[in-house]
Parts: sequence; structure tokens; C-alpha cells
Amino acid sequence: MTGTVRLWRWRRNPLRRRTDVAEAWLSLAAGLVLVAGAPAAGVGTALAVGDALLAGQGAAQPQRAEVIGRAAVPVVAGAAGRAHAEVRWTGRDGVVRVAHARVDAGAEPGSRVTVWTDDRGRLTGAPATRSEAWLGAGLAGAGVAACVGVAAVGARNAARGRLDARRAAAWERAWAEAAPRWGRRVP
Repeated sequence: MTGTVRLWRWRRNPLRRRTDVAEAWLSLAAGLVLVAGAPAAGVGTALAVGDALLAGQGAAQPQRAEVIGRAAVPVVAGAAGRAHAEVRWTGRDGVVRVAHARVDAGAEPGSRVTVWTDDRGRLTGAPATRSEAWLGAGLAGAGVAACVGVAAVGARNAARGRLDARRAAAWERAWAEAAPRWGRRVP
């Protein structure tokens, strides 16, 4: 019986309205997006982000640098013993560069550290490991899938609200047309 009730909008019926058919199609489209579109968008995003993060592994190059300023004590409790200090290194092009980089907290001037640079010699973060890249890709994919699902349900609910408003307006018009035939109105 419930299958018949759920599919009543698809059957020929003299009481079926255009808005009922439109709502049925909207529900079907939203269901397809939830079942197929959201997972496909999530997997596609995860693969693209994972490939991009793994490709970035070769872009960052390690450089040996010398700490030239005392490393500050980290202010953030969860900084895992890291702080910013001024460092100097010679790039692959032979140019000596100076910048602030994250080093071990309390690193003394003159100590050697490893910094990561891009192809132009600018400081960049350490490349993601393979597991970090795929974890980030999985989180990005899950986020996109959730957003697509929320958007599909939200669009369906917004459209259903408009259809409900149209049905209510039609109902009011029908009552306004039928009420005078029944006699006096009661205030």
C-alpha cells in the first residue's frame, strides 16, 4: 500500500495537479543527486586534490639554512616546539636569501636547519607526505559530497516551498470562487 501511496503523483488521476507532478520530478532529481551526484563529486574532488598534493611534493626543494636570529618561544601551546626565526640560505641560483622560517623553538644563531623553497627560491611549507595528501584529499572529497547533498536537499525544499505556495494560492482562489454559491458568509 505504501508503494502505491508514494507513487500516486506519477499515475493518471483527475485530482493530480501540475504542481504534484513537478514535485515528484524534483524529488526524483534530488534523490538522484544524493545517490549518484554527491558521491561522484566527492570522489572526483578527492582524486583531483590528492593528485595536486602529490604533484606538489616535487615542487618544494629542501635547502640547508643557517639560523641568524634567536628563535622565539612559541606563544601557541600546541605549536609542537616550533617557533619563527630569521634564517639565511643560498638558493640554487647562488643568491643569498634571508627570511623568517619555522624552526625548532630555542634554536640558537649559527645552528643549521632545513627549509623548503619553491622553484623561485621563496620559502614554502614542507610538502605533504603521501598519507597527509590522501587524508586531505579524502576530507576535501567528503566536504564536497556533503555540500552537494545539502545543496540538492535545500534546492528541493526551496522549490517545494514555492510549489506549496502556488497550491495554497490556487486553493484560496477556488474557495473564493465557490464560497458565494453556498450562501452568506459568517464573519
